[in-house]
Amino acid sequence: MAADRTSEDSVEYGQVRKTVADRRRLSLRQIEVFRAVMASGTLNGAAKVLATTQPSVSRIVQRCEDILGLTLFKRTKGRLVPTGEAIRLLGLASKVFDELDELGSAVERLVNGDGGLFRIGATGSPGRAVVPNVIARMHEDLPKLQFHIDVLMLEQIIDYLLLQKGECVVSIFPVAHPLIESVPVRPCKLVALVPSADPLAAFDKLTATDLKDKFLILFEPHTPHGSIAEKQFREIGIEPHVGIRVRHIETAIGLVHEGVGIAIVDDVAVVGETGRRFSTIDIDGSPALSVHLSWNREQSQSQMFRHFRRLLHLPAQ
Repeated sequence: MAADRTSEDSVEYGQVRKTVADRRRLSLRQIEVFRAVMASGTLNGAAKVLATTQPSVSRIVQRCEDILGLTLFKRTKGRLVPTGEAIRLLGLASKVFDELDELGSAVERLVNGDGGLFRIGATGSPGRAVVPNVIARMHEDLPKLQFHIDVLMLEQIIDYLLLQKGECVVSIFPVAHPLIESVPVRPCKLVALVPSADPLAAFDKLTATDLKDKFLILFEPHTPHGSIAEKQFREIGIEPHVGIRVRHIETAIGLVHEGVGIAIVDDVAVVGETGRRFSTIDIDGSPALSVHLSWNREQSQSQMFRHFRRLLHLPAQ
């Protein structure tokens, strides 16, 4: 029985101690008022600093004393003289506010992107001009932010996002996966890159028939670009003369620049392209495409991601 009473007494004592500890916990507002009174030496002075009323400050000071079970101030000739306990409490309170200030600074750095790292992926076409353009504008807004840009193949995107190697990926085609959100952000289309020496370079628009006997540079048939181009020829019963199959957009552009043949690519790949020896010609009947932004649904979106997404929707000035 004695053991039982001792156990019960211990539980009861623990509950009392917990209750006392909870009762003596000051709120941040109460600490803020206490510091203002300590700094000004009067209730009226503290009220002016805090943009509140003298009775409100008085009530909060009294509440602090009730919670702590201590006398913090002595009233002498209209001024509040802090007790030794109040002076020691001020030192502790100052540490709390110093940490809050540091927290505020850290949050501000996160919001402003100062000293952070934003890592994204991009497939070849948007990685050549669209993404660099957005990064350039983002760098103007957040000059201290660091960037890491990964150039990816389509088959690498899902692992890249699911393993959270980067926050998002920009590609021409959407990513089909239940854990990945993929949204169109700007339209694009297929075009033909025609060497300047070829008579077709003077055309405003080309058809699949115009290209039937040309030496073509196409993406592999299993890729989105390649399958769309193959479909256009198949629909009119033409077997294209595919001279070179490529996987990378840079390879296709380089070959056309050297006059090797005509490449069918998306127009995003040649945004802002100058100094090249070829023309960019629309293809009649080309399906509407879109640049897509994809990200992991399970991954928290940072302020940097939201900033990037907003700029990606906006055209370059």
